[in-house]
Amino acid sequence: MVSIPVPPLRDRGEDVVLLAAHFLDELNAAAGLRRRLTESSLARLREHRWPGNVRELKNVLERAYILTDGDLDVGLLAAADPSRRRQGSRASGASLSDSERRLILATLDHFEGDKRRAAAMLKISLNTLYSRLREYKLD
Repeated sequence: MVSIPVPPLRDRGEDVVLLAAHFLDELNAAAGLRRRLTESSLARLREHRWPGNVRELKNVLERAYILTDGDLDVGLLAAADPSRRRQGSRASGASLSDSERRLILATLDHFEGDKRRAAAMLKISLNTLYSRLREYKLD
């Protein structure tokens, strides 16, 4: 077996930018949009420690993408930062199911009720989305 050591994402600043651009291209293709990262966002991406590595980066971009109507800026990336959400959840007592509900409803709102596009952006099946909406008594 051959082992290839790969440094953590926090030590590969420009790789963060390349990966972010790749994930943003995927999100734009799925949504049919052409959003970009602002310069301040790129700087923030380079500075962040990325304890969750590539998965965390992708997750932050997906959430920021859903929560904005324009280019992704540093404020939205901060709001989508998983470590900030955990701290905020503990302080406010928000549960995982409450957070999931808010994300689903925000995504539906973003896509003006288009359930197919919302499910695609959330990477869940349309059946799962309908099931959650029934749970929320919003079907």
